Amino acid sequence: MPEQQTSYDKLFPTQIFFFVALVMLINMAIVTLAYSFLWEEPFARVLQREQAYLERTLSVDATTSAKFTGDSLYDAMLVDTGIERMVYGSFDSNAGDIASQVLGQTQAAGRILDNLFDYILLLCHRFSFSLMTLAYIAFLITAIFVHAVIIRHRKRYEFGDTPLLMNLWARSSLSYAIPLTFLIWSLPFALHPLVLIASIVACVCGLLFWAFSMPKIA
Repeated sequence: MPEQQTSYDKLFPTQIFFFVALVMLINMAIVTLAYSFLWEEPFARVLQREQAYLERTLSVDATTSAKFTGDSLYDAMLVDTGIERMVYGSFDSNAGDIASQVLGQTQAAGRILDNLFDYILLLCHRFSFSLMTLAYIAFLITAIFVHAVIIRHRKRYEFGDTPLLMNLWARSSLSYAIPLTFLIWSLPFALHPLVLIASIVACVCGLLFWAFSMPKIA
């Protein structure tokens, strides 16, 4: 008989959506309010600092590749689609409606938009860097995960099973590792690439720990 879904299973995708939305809402509030008014620092300096961290830590080719892929992703999402031009155009002082003219004449509106789009560009650069990092360890992750699946299959013909407490620990570590990794990678501050790599490694280790602790197939 198929397992019955609980109310928690039905709400789990909703919980993920609202968690991501809440984190991004807080980060964008920091970018648009704190950087624009409290600290009065353009977010472009954060991009420059993180780029400098990458250049000092990685090779020139790796840094250029990550930046190029991030820029291409940003262009594909916002520039080529015309979204960036449309948003800036809605705050044009020469627009037809009065509201756009008033907002366009204020320096705060331009500052907020610049910081917001620079933050999105930072996220694109980090996403590109994450793909590059995962590409280096993809074969290792695949090999270990396949090995874990084989071990789980062999448990069907062996006495005993994975300790229940170990499985609970593995699920707990994975449930914390994934959201913490997303939280770190979305922070609106300049982060050293070693911090980003360490978070990915911790998340991958949590995933592999969970894979090795899966109970045997019934």
